[in-house]
Amino acid sequence: MSWMFGADERSRITRELSPLRSWHAWLSLATIGRMMSDKPSGGKNSAGLWKRSFVFAVAATFGIFFSHQTLIVLTPYYVAASGSGDAVTGSITGVFMFAATVTPLAMARLLSLYDTRSLLVVSVLLLAAPAFAYSLTPDPVSVAALSLVRGVGFGIAAVACAMVISVQAPPERRGAAVGWFGLAASAPAIFGPGLAFALVGAFGFVYMFLFVGLVTFLSLAAVLPLGPMPPIPAGGAGVSRALRRSALLLPSAMFAFAALVYGGLLTFVPLYLETAEVNGSSVLFFLIFGTSIAVSRALGGTLLERFGAAVVFPVSLGASIFAVLLLALVPLAGVPPLVALLFGCGFGTAATATHAVLVSRVSREGYGTVNALYNVAFNGGIGAGGALFGVVAQAGGYAFTFLSAALWLAASAALFLLDRAMSGSDE
Repeated sequence: MSWMFGADERSRITRELSPLRSWHAWLSLATIGRMMSDKPSGGKNSAGLWKRSFVFAVAATFGIFFSHQTLIVLTPYYVAASGSGDAVTGSITGVFMFAATVTPLAMARLLSLYDTRSLLVVSVLLLAAPAFAYSLTPDPVSVAALSLVRGVGFGIAAVACAMVISVQAPPERRGAAVGWFGLAASAPAIFGPGLAFALVGAFGFVYMFLFVGLVTFLSLAAVLPLGPMPPIPAGGAGVSRALRRSALLLPSAMFAFAALVYGGLLTFVPLYLETAEVNGSSVLFFLIFGTSIAVSRALGGTLLERFGAAVVFPVSLGASIFAVLLLALVPLAGVPPLVALLFGCGFGTAATATHAVLVSRVSREGYGTVNALYNVAFNGGIGAGGALFGVVAQAGGYAFTFLSAALWLAASAALFLLDRAMSGSDE
């Protein structure tokens, strides 16, 4: 598929992205080094988390999410480059997110029937096979069908990876463990899309898809050493039953509203940055955005352990609200990078903190259910955000769309206050 880019265009893309990749690598290594030397308030070094199984779980999560973070950006671009319109292009992400949202609804049951490692193996195969097959044709129907399969694989993998992390971590270090899960899941967003675009520019789509498929398949090297993990009884509580418990419903709904805004920003900030009054850089925005989310997701669990939910959630949601208001009310070129930093840190922290709170409110038998519930809120919010914000943007423009985002985040904050009032929690 290298015919989609001329030699000059391939050279330009490679030149633009190459200095960013080294900066990404330096920052990621610095962040990991800081986290590994961090200590919780109880005085135990976080290195105590790093048993053999935990290391492999984090490595498997990184490989699986590299595939996700890369292809969720590149597959719509692949279809658009073949001449498809915006509606068809957007449907590719919609199909993927639909499958990734619905699949976790069955995960509590699957985890009670099958070995968790076996489910991870199946998920890797469902992710790798479509990545290889994308290279055969850019036909939108074929790409959508492959994306549906990939969405099922990702829906299984996201819950299963979180499940392994939840089980392996000591209860007093679960917040930090979830933070490491967040870092492994988010770090690929820093360099994955940029690396993929560079490969497309230099070699074409075929080699890019083959590379991503190979990396995904090699995740099995981290999954197989995990060892057998027997099925975990679901205790009769599936996602639908969990939603009847306010202690699980309210945090999930709170996070779903925040994820809705995140999905809207992913979809429409690049278009907004192309407007004459802003004329900003999408590359710079998503560089800062991805880095901020990765670092804050890594630190979110530790912050929750040290300061508690009463501090972490108001600060993170407040930063996110301030960010979208800036985006709506101050259309200047220097504002989007600040927005990327503020919203990235706020959303990333809230993501990890919500995950840790949900896990802390159930017994071991409920881990599969709450991990599935978390992923439904995350993926469902992202998918709904892109669609909903599209309607709002068409009716009222980008500024009005970002103002409406502040309202969704305010609703998220209200749900947090309601949860605190109903639970009387000291978290």
